[in-house]
Amino acid sequence: MHYLVLRDFEQHFQRVKARAFAGGHSASETTLRRIYDSSIANLARAIHQMDLLNVYDNSAPGRSPVLILESHLGEVQFVADGAPPWLLAALV
Repeated sequence: MHYLVLRDFEQHFQRVKARAFAGGHSASETTLRRIYDSSIANLARAIHQMDLLNVYDNSAPGRSPVLILESHLGEVQFVADGAPPWLLAALV
């Protein structure tokens, strides 16, 4: 599984607004918040249920996502130096 995430909800919300303004899909802030929070909350569970899971930080506009965590059969390995606080909180 490849899991792409942004550094915070605000960045996610702004990207969806920009897509909607350009004619793409959109949703209410409440719906987007629920999806974002649920996704982060389910990350620890996904790590233990997937044979292989890679977490990528996609926060830098115009750049390729950065691999920050790999997990194989539930064994977590941080790939990037200094795991983001949201990631550490999600794994508790």
